[in-house]
Amino acid sequence: MLKGHITFEDDAVVKIILIFKDANIQKEGVVDTGFNGHISIPKYLMGQSNWYEFGEENYELATGEIVQEPVFIGEVIFDGKKRTVLAVQTEGSDILIGTKLLSGHLCEFDYGSKIVRIRKGNVLR
Repeated sequence: MLKGHITFEDDAVVKIILIFKDANIQKEGVVDTGFNGHISIPKYLMGQSNWYEFGEENYELATGEIVQEPVFIGEVIFDGKKRTVLAVQTEGSDILIGTKLLSGHLCEFDYGSKIVRIRKGNVLR
């Protein structure tokens, strides 16, 4: 099980490990159920990687604006398992964890106790 917390800004965050050329970098990522990709990574972090640029894709932001961003193939460790992911490079400052990376997991966001729990499974207990 992966445990995280709710920030003062009400973001649900959990740890993720980015596998880069010189080191594995552990960061907190914001769980974003409105993002249906694997992960988005800020440009400043992507510059430290050896991830392969796969191409570009158009994305619609919450404002309705359409932006075109580079997409990279790389590896992360999420919930203890190494995964190959498609990562959108963004100008933002947050790592976003999307629904493709959450596939096969149950997510619990307890805003009362400020706790996030993500675990493998497909049935709420």
